[in-house]
Amino acid sequence: GDECYIKDIFIPKEHRRSGEAFKIGDMISEIAKINGCKYISGSVVPSLKGSSESLAGLIKYGFKLHESRPDFIVLVKEL
Repeated sequence: GDECYIKDIFIPKEHRRSGEAFKIGDMISEIAKINGCKYISGSVVPSLKGSSESLAGLIKYGFKLHESRPDFIVLVKEL
């Protein structure tokens, strides 16, 4: 359909803040566009370890808040 949902991206601690997550995001975005997607989405579970960093990274990459439920945040980025 129109959406590509990013389930999980894990960057080892020694490679964080190196731009690796953005490179992976760019690759996912290109694949999604080729397949006709109009946006990508991802989620964060605030109660999990590292969630603040995950949320900050998604926002820095251009994701916008789409939905917030108790202990679950959905973000979307248009392609």
